[in-house]
Amino acid sequence: MIKAKIIKRRWGREEIIADSDYSVKRLVISGGYRTPLQSYKNKKKTFYLYRGQAVAEVGNKKEQMGYEDILEVPKNTLYRFNAIKSSEIIEFSFGDNDDSYVKEPASKTMLRKAYDYDGVVSQGVKPEVGTPIITGRCWEEVDRIPDKSLKLYHPIYYNPVSLSKKTTKSEMEWKAKMINELGIEEYYEDTPEIIEYLKIKCKNCNIIKI
Repeated sequence: MIKAKIIKRRWGREEIIADSDYSVKRLVISGGYRTPLQSYKNKKKTFYLYRGQAVAEVGNKKEQMGYEDILEVPKNTLYRFNAIKSSEIIEFSFGDNDDSYVKEPASKTMLRKAYDYDGVVSQGVKPEVGTPIITGRCWEEVDRIPDKSLKLYHPIYYNPVSLSKKTTKSEMEWKAKMINELGIEEYYEDTPEIIEYLKIKCKNCNIIKI
């Protein structure tokens, strides 16, 4: 009986289960981190996500990964994983273990983020400086936001309807429109109905429930 070899990484840890021409590893990626951007000359890799949520970058494409999703990465293809939540991924590969090329080191994720205001920022979530606030508030309500410094550090996109015409539907449609137009990849929201709507309408964005 032997145990997996554990290697600590900046992004989490790597647990080596088998390491020869046939390799099996468990990648434990801490939420908010991404693995190196790397490729292999002679290795084709298959990844199986069984816990967490991540965005995989493969070549010039980004793909969302959730429970039981499988991803194949061809030889000579740059790839990495951005962990939205702490994630565990099983890696299977064949080929030479010493043929890797690292283009960029591991780091914190750099996905384009945006935040709702009411129930998110207003409840203590601190957005990174410069990230957009996409609020369901209409133009008549924006000036009632108590934190006047918010406008100094964040672009604020508000629902362009009058207060009398504001509805939950108009708020959902507005948020989906701006998420897609701005290329947002990670949006923080607290209202269950809106979350479900955005998950359908914003295919390239991870909707994070607060």
